[in-house]
Amino acid sequence: MKKPLIVLAALLLFASWAAAEEKMAANASQSKERELVLDPVTVVGTRTEMTESKYPGSVGVLSSKDLVQSPNLIQNLSRIPGFETGGDRGRSIGEQFTIRGFGYQSEERVIIKQDDIRRSASMFSNHISTFRTDPDILREVEVVKGSSSISHGGGAIGGVVGMTTKDARDFLLPGQTAGAQVKGRYDHNNHYSGSVALYGIPFDERYELLLFYKNGHNGDIRMAESGNPDTDFNEYFYTLFLKGAVNITESQKITTSFFKINQDVDTVWQSLYHSEYPDDGAVTGIVGQQDFIVKYEYSPEDIPFVDLALSGYHSYGYYDRTADYKSRRLLIDYKNEDKIYGLTLKNKSILSLGPVRQEILLGADYSRREEDARHLSNGKKSDFGSMPNAYNDFGVYAQDEIYFFDDRLMLLLGGRYDRFARSVDSNDDKYVEGRFSPRVGASLEIFSGFSLLANYSEAFRAPTPHETSSNGPLNPHYWYLPNSDLKPEISKEYEAGFSYVAEGLFGTDLDLFAKAMYFEGRIEDMISFETLPERGMSPDNSPYGTYKNIDRAKRRGLEGTLRMAFRGLNMDASYEHLKQYDAETGRNVPNTFADKVRLGLAYTFDGLDLTIGGDVSYWFKPKQNPDSRVFGRKRYYYARDDYTICNLLLKWEPHSTGLKYLDGSTEVALGVNNIFDHRYLNAREYEDTGRSGKGRNIFLSLTKKF
Repeated sequence: MKKPLIVLAALLLFASWAAAEEKMAANASQSKERELVLDPVTVVGTRTEMTESKYPGSVGVLSSKDLVQSPNLIQNLSRIPGFETGGDRGRSIGEQFTIRGFGYQSEERVIIKQDDIRRSASMFSNHISTFRTDPDILREVEVVKGSSSISHGGGAIGGVVGMTTKDARDFLLPGQTAGAQVKGRYDHNNHYSGSVALYGIPFDERYELLLFYKNGHNGDIRMAESGNPDTDFNEYFYTLFLKGAVNITESQKITTSFFKINQDVDTVWQSLYHSEYPDDGAVTGIVGQQDFIVKYEYSPEDIPFVDLALSGYHSYGYYDRTADYKSRRLLIDYKNEDKIYGLTLKNKSILSLGPVRQEILLGADYSRREEDARHLSNGKKSDFGSMPNAYNDFGVYAQDEIYFFDDRLMLLLGGRYDRFARSVDSNDDKYVEGRFSPRVGASLEIFSGFSLLANYSEAFRAPTPHETSSNGPLNPHYWYLPNSDLKPEISKEYEAGFSYVAEGLFGTDLDLFAKAMYFEGRIEDMISFETLPERGMSPDNSPYGTYKNIDRAKRRGLEGTLRMAFRGLNMDASYEHLKQYDAETGRNVPNTFADKVRLGLAYTFDGLDLTIGGDVSYWFKPKQNPDSRVFGRKRYYYARDDYTICNLLLKWEPHSTGLKYLDGSTEVALGVNNIFDHRYLNAREYEDTGRSGKGRNIFLSLTKKF
C-alpha cells in the first residue's frame, strides 16, 4: 500500500523541481492568481469576505477549477480536510459523506446550501445521499467545519457546505460581452455528459443573462480490485440553469435564477449499500430538485453603512420510485417530498472610529419546510405518523468584526437567536422553543504573515418531527412512541491554531500558506432512538421504542493545510485527525474516523500551456473502539488496515499556439482516478465489505468557448 505513495511522490517531486530550476519567475498577473489560490477568501464562514488565513476557524474553499477530478461534487470535496467520503457503492445518488463526524444518516447535524437555499441530502428515507447539484454551474464551494458558523441557523454541529452558482461574467472571456460554451466529458467507469451554455451582458452591461443545459448518463460502476461485484446502476440526467440580472443603477441590482436537475434511475432499494439489482429487476425512480430565487442588492458607494441583500426563494426536492417484486407479488410505490419557502435579509456596515475599523453584520431569515411521503404497498397506504409535517424557523443574528492596529488584531463577536416550531398534521401538539448561540473569535498577527487564531462558538440542533412525533409500526423492527419533551442538542466547541502566509520567501519566488487548527468540544443532549423493554411487546410483537436525550459526545481533532507555489510548481498538502466518542462509555460515535494525509503536486510548463499533476491520499490504520461486533455466531471486524489512493491529472489550456480558435478559449483535461485500482474502506465499514471504493477510472474533458 505504501509503495504507490512513495513512488508517485518521488517521481512528481523530482520532475517538478528539475523543471522548476529552468523556469523564469512568474509575471505579476500570475503572482496575483497564485495568491488567490494560496489564501482564498471565505464568505460562508462569517457572511463577510475574509481570507482563510485570518478566519478564526477551519474552512476549505474550492473554486470551479478544483472540481474537475469527478463529475460528482461530493467526491471532489474529499480533498478538504475534515470532509470524509467512502463507504458506498459509488452511485451518483448514493454517496456517503461526513463533516467532522456527521453527514449521511445524521444529516440534521450538517447544513447543505446552494445559493443560500438549504436542502436535505437524503430526504428522510436514507435510501439516497446526494447534494443534487452540478459542479459545472458552481463558481465556488466552501466547507465550514465544526460549530463555528452561527449565521446559518440550527444544525451546523458538523459544519456547513455552501455552494455558490456562476453567473454570466464567470463564463465570459476577457473583452467579451456575449459568448457560448460547449463541454463534453467521458469517464470509462462509467459516465458521459455534454453541456452548452449561452451568456452575455448586453446593453452596456445593464443586463446579465445565462442559460446552461447539460445532459448525461451514469452506468454500472466497477468497484476497486477484482472479486467485488460491480454496482448495478443506470441513470439518465439533465441539468437546467437560468440566471438573469438587471443592474437598475450602479448601486442596485436584481437577480433571479431557476435551477432544475432531473435524474431518471434504475437502481436498488438502498442505493448506498446494495450492489446488484433484485432478481425481479431494478427499482425505477426519479430524483429531482428545483430552486427558484429572487435577490435584491443595494450597495451605494457613498454610504459605507449600507450593503443590503434581500432574497426570497422556493425549493422542491423529491425521490419517487417503484419496486415491483413479482416473485413476492409485492408492488411498492414510495415518494419523498421536501418543499422549502424562505426569506433572508442581511446588511453589512463598515464604520471607522479613529484607528478602529468595524464590519457589522445584521441579518434575519425565515423558512418554512414541509416534508411529506407516500408509501403504497399493493395499493395500501402506510402511515408514517410524523408526516406531513412542517418546520417553521425564524432567526436573527448580529456579528461585529473589530479591527485594531492596522488590521493586525481582529475580534469577532457574534450571536444568533433562533425560534423554531415543529408540527405534524396528524397531531395538534407543536414543538416550540428558542435558543441563543454565541460566538467569540480572534485573529492576531504576531509578525508579518504569521497569525494566532482562536474561537469559541455554540450551535444547536432542534428535534425533527420524526423524533418528536413518530407513532406506530413504522418498520417491521419497532413500534415507535412519540416524545414531545425532547430538548435540542447543543454543541460547544473551542478552536485554536495559527496561520502563516508569505510571498517571496527568503528572497526567492517561493510563496507559502500554512494553517493548522486544533479543536475540542462536546455535544450535549444528543438524541438517540432507544428501545423500551419495560413496556413489553407491541401488538405487532415488536419492541416499543422512542427518541431520547441520552448521549453526551466529545470530540477533538486537528486539521492542517500547507500550500506552496514556486515558479511553475504548486503543492498542496493536508492532514486531518478526528476522535469523537461517547463521554460515558469512551466508545467512538457514530463510528471511528481514520487519520488522513493528502499530498498534491502540479507543474505548469508555460511554453506548452500544460499542467501535469497528481495527488496521493493515505489513510492510517484506524483505532477502532469497539473493534468488532457479533451477529449470530460470527464476529465481524471493522476496517483495520491503511489505504492509499493515487490520482493523476493533465490539463492543457492553450494560450501561445498562435491559433486563434484555440488560444484562451479551450481546455482539455485528461486524468486517472485511483491509478493503481486499490480499494479504500471507510473506517465505519466491516473489513469484508464489498463497498471498497470505485475502481480505476480514466476520464477526458473538453471545453470550448466562442
